[in-house]
Amino acid sequence: KLSNVGFVLEPGSARGRLLGLYHGIPLPARGYYSGVLPDKITIFRRPIERQSRSPEELPALVRHVVWHEVGHHFGFSDRALAPLERNWNRRFANRGGKTPADPQ
Repeated sequence: KLSNVGFVLEPGSARGRLLGLYHGIPLPARGYYSGVLPDKITIFRRPIERQSRSPEELPALVRHVVWHEVGHHFGFSDRALAPLERNWNRRFANRGGKTPADPQ
């Protein structure tokens, strides 16, 4: 369950090519956790638009970036997320890029 996290859409990132960024304390690392500002997941619009090959691909790419950053919220490192993302890509490539939430 997502807990104490906000989502923000920004035009771009200071790092240029970054698609998203998780800033906060991952759930598994939280001990006594009270009176703190929410964690923040930032999605960077322009880099995502540049990486998308077509307007039709854009929703799937946004979904993937959000999924990746939420993974960090749950304590997954980039290294731990890599095999999960490969599985995600294989699984949904056979659906023409559509995820289960997309209309058939």
